[in-house]
Amino acid sequence: MRYNCCPPVNRARLNHILIPAGHEGRQRLRRSFFGRLLAPLGWLFGALTREGHIAGLLLLFVGTAALDVVSTPIYLLWCLLVAVLVGSLCGRVVLRLKGVRLTVVVGARATVATALTMTVVVHNDGEHEVHALRLKGPFLPWDGHWLRRPPPVRSLAAGARVRLTTQVQFVQRGPHHLDRFAVAALMPLGLALGPSVYSDSVRLLVVPRISRVKRLTLPQLGGQQHAGMARANPMRQARELYGVRPYRRGDPVRDLHPRTWARTGKPHVREYIHQQSVQLAVLVDTSAADVGERGFEALLSLAAGVVAKLVRSDATLALLVVGNRSRVGGQHGVGLDETLDLLAEAEVDGGVSDEEWFARVRPQLNNVGGALVVTSTARAGFADKLQRVGISPRIVRLYDDLLRGWRRQRPAAPAAVGATLVALSDVEADGGLQL
Repeated sequence: MRYNCCPPVNRARLNHILIPAGHEGRQRLRRSFFGRLLAPLGWLFGALTREGHIAGLLLLFVGTAALDVVSTPIYLLWCLLVAVLVGSLCGRVVLRLKGVRLTVVVGARATVATALTMTVVVHNDGEHEVHALRLKGPFLPWDGHWLRRPPPVRSLAAGARVRLTTQVQFVQRGPHHLDRFAVAALMPLGLALGPSVYSDSVRLLVVPRISRVKRLTLPQLGGQQHAGMARANPMRQARELYGVRPYRRGDPVRDLHPRTWARTGKPHVREYIHQQSVQLAVLVDTSAADVGERGFEALLSLAAGVVAKLVRSDATLALLVVGNRSRVGGQHGVGLDETLDLLAEAEVDGGVSDEEWFARVRPQLNNVGGALVVTSTARAGFADKLQRVGISPRIVRLYDDLLRGWRRQRPAAPAAVGATLVALSDVEADGGLQL
């Protein structure tokens, strides 16, 4: 029995519904009339510390109670709070940081739902020691939250630098362009900060999690030859340089090593070790039928685990296809970083039939002998078309086995080709998959 329900509401995304997700969109909002109208409030929020924000809220409550100036002298407390806050804000210009700069060191990639460590380096290139520095992180998009904020710096001598670490986590794949980090000196009483010094903006790519694949059975090489399609070359000779030895009659002239010949006065040739490597393709079906957004993310994680297992083995990944995007491998095949970059920007491509998908990938399949198809739908027709052109397919099919605590019926695997069914709960559990 199957149950239909509405997808869960993403409250984090709803909280940012009026804030653009991308950096360019936020910049347009700042330059708009509405953004310029709110600029003074943004300046005030950035100039005050957390303690200053609390004092500002207290000022509003006290100001409400101080409206009656006849029966209560509480307005005097309101005047005192206003004097302290305004005095702190006016004194900001005295604590301008001279010769201080800020750099951020972060990797180009981050894994979804995994802690990312950023290193913030504060350099004091000025002539004087600076004290009581506070670091402020950028405003994060809806899918990010701070796990650990950068600590304050008590003092930084002239010509010195200090490295601080902070941790952040993102739950959405794709490119992220964060605003700038800032450092400023703390005013007396701790209610306001001096003028800030900013770093460059931060760009990174959030990639899917790599599933742990313990065992992966490759497709059986071989198949029927189809007229009009060049025969796939499933085995490629990989040559690894072993050393240099003296020339013997019959050795290829192209293997001569001129440097050794010039040094010894006798001809020498390069000697190689010949290895056989299987040319494979990984085809990721992004139609994601019947698994939803959660299942689609698990599908990409499963595909990343399959490619990672291939990279660690002797197989050469000659071709990677993710939806309507592809990457052809060079001498060493498609690498794991290239795969993660492609998977990070994958989108659901619904309604693609077997015929359409095969027509899309067929021109790139001339130099592969086997194909691993990672999908969430029954692609028996697509697998049959691969067999007809001499490519041995193997289906790895993901299915959604859990829905509100009820176990779904296990789908039938296509009998025509080797296929493995993988449950969504097993991918998310990350206990090691046997494929």
